Amino acid sequence: MAWLFGSQIALQFDFLVETLPRGLTQFVQDFGAKPWGEWLLGLAHDMNLTSATGQAAGYIAALFGSVLRATAYIAVLLFAAVYLAAQPERYRRGLLQLVPQDRRARIGDVLDLIGATLGRWLIGQMVTMTFVGTMTACGLWWLGVAAPLALGLTAGMFAFVPYIGPILASAPAILIAAVQGPMPALYAAALYAGVHFVEGNLVTPLVQAEAVELPPVLPCSRP
Repeated sequence: MAWLFGSQIALQFDFLVETLPRGLTQFVQDFGAKPWGEWLLGLAHDMNLTSATGQAAGYIAALFGSVLRATAYIAVLLFAAVYLAAQPERYRRGLLQLVPQDRRARIGDVLDLIGATLGRWLIGQMVTMTFVGTMTACGLWWLGVAAPLALGLTAGMFAFVPYIGPILASAPAILIAAVQGPMPALYAAALYAGVHFVEGNLVTPLVQAEAVELPPVLPCSRP
């Protein structure tokens, strides 16, 4: 992907950086042009700005603290993952030293099975991410939305993050489509919803059923 489309993807990401602010401005203008949008903006204008500002400051402070904590946790996990991946056998032996002598063979087999299952699960996730990225890029290209390769790659990467990942990935595409008008933005939102509906209820259950022998009903039953 990097060798074939690296330069095109880089150019499209530069285009996204330049176009996203314009898309956000266009979205706000289209929102205010609608009767219900004008009513909501007027309602927001009549609100008590002092109390609203105080509440917003509290929310922002809480969000900032949560982001800092999440960043610290992610950094610790990344370093731990690097050390574990570099010398997995060393930590496996250390863990087995905590187990009674007569149980070590059985626990070792269980650890090996966990490692193999996790590897197969990751392969299944890569298949799902590839499906999401490919279908999103093709759909955006068919809709005429700019930078479909960059947006498709973003959608595929964010597909690894449950629930919030698809929402974060869809926002740039909707804003880019909003530059062309409200209907393209609506079509882009429908595309993302459709792709992730198929992914969550068809692709992921079938792929993980083959990868880790997980019954398809279990992935489909997630909220």
